Amino acid sequence: MSDGRTAPAASTSTSTSTSTRIARRDDVVSVVVADDDDQVRDALADVIDEHGGLRLIGTAADGEHAAALCATTPPDLAIVDVMMPHGGTEAVRSILAASPTTTVVVYTARSDRRTHRQLLDAGASLVIVKGSDVDIVDALVEVADRRT
Repeated sequence: MSDGRTAPAASTSTSTSTSTRIARRDDVVSVVVADDDDQVRDALADVIDEHGGLRLIGTAADGEHAAALCATTPPDLAIVDVMMPHGGTEAVRSILAASPTTTVVVYTARSDRRTHRQLLDAGASLVIVKGSDVDIVDALVEVADRRT
């Protein structure tokens, strides 16, 4: 994908607005946010809190705490940073081991394909590059819709 997202090759999207699709869902998608940057973590938490179809269930500043949170309160989605302590592929694997039904989305400043491939191979469903023109909420909703 050239818009700042990397997903497995089999991934497709539809022309229907993802915001519209989630508004029609009866359930709310639970989310955990893990980033060591307080400002990024708080901004993501605020965006999730403001969206009616998403519910923030917790935040973490490193991969270990994110995995522990996912183990105790398994979310539908976990958004994780690469360059935080115990982040990247370690965080993806730890979260999926603790909560196998959680879909992991990586939100990173790293834009190289090799890193993205490693994250996807570790089990991430989507990689979003920080600062890209991707609407994070739409991307989360799209990933959540693929879960059903």
